[in-house]
Amino acid sequence: MYSKRRIILALTFLLVLTIPFAADGIPRTIWGEIQGLNCAMKGHKCPSDRMDVHLATEPDFVLVESGSIYHLLPNLPRDVKVRYVGETVIVTGDLHPKDNSILVDKFEAQRGMFRGIVWTKEMQQQAYR
Repeated sequence: MYSKRRIILALTFLLVLTIPFAADGIPRTIWGEIQGLNCAMKGHKCPSDRMDVHLATEPDFVLVESGSIYHLLPNLPRDVKVRYVGETVIVTGDLHPKDNSILVDKFEAQRGMFRGIVWTKEMQQQAYR
């Protein structure tokens, strides 16, 4: 009886320890706009258009949702992000709140009424084969 109680207690303890790791990457779909990282950090909306010289000086681009909340997209290629600066996009992936990033599984663009898949992990893997 005593050993059964110890086993249950040990399993409960292990379960409690693994909960933070399981909750680290939360699958989410987020709508937002692609903006320059420096501008998002300062709370500005820039570049003003896709021909702005500022695009060349931005170190990276982020997904900005509801005003000032921004998310890094570390596994999405920079050239994909640049093409959709200032546009509404839909990003599906694992949200990591600690470092404010999303590991992207699917990247979609919204242009008017039309919505289409631009990039997925599978498309990237097929391109490298």
